[in-house]
Amino acid sequence: MSNFIVETGTIEFDNEDEATITFTSSYKSAPRVTVTLIDGNVIANVEEVTKSTAKIGLGSEWSGIAYYQAISKA
Repeated sequence: MSNFIVETGTIEFDNEDEATITFTSSYKSAPRVTVTLIDGNVIANVEEVTKSTAKIGLGSEWSGIAYYQAISKA
């Protein structure tokens, strides 16, 4: 049975079209990351992921809260 590292959190956008997440968990390799915007009619893309950060890009400037999830094998 495989063990996984899972991290969840929020990103606050204030009329911005990109943000960088700094993970609090330690990953051996870049995790898979998903982002869900709350009350937004904007496309979110996970653009770059490393073992310690992820860059999130939006289709246009937006203000609101987004939730992210990162998962990787331990």
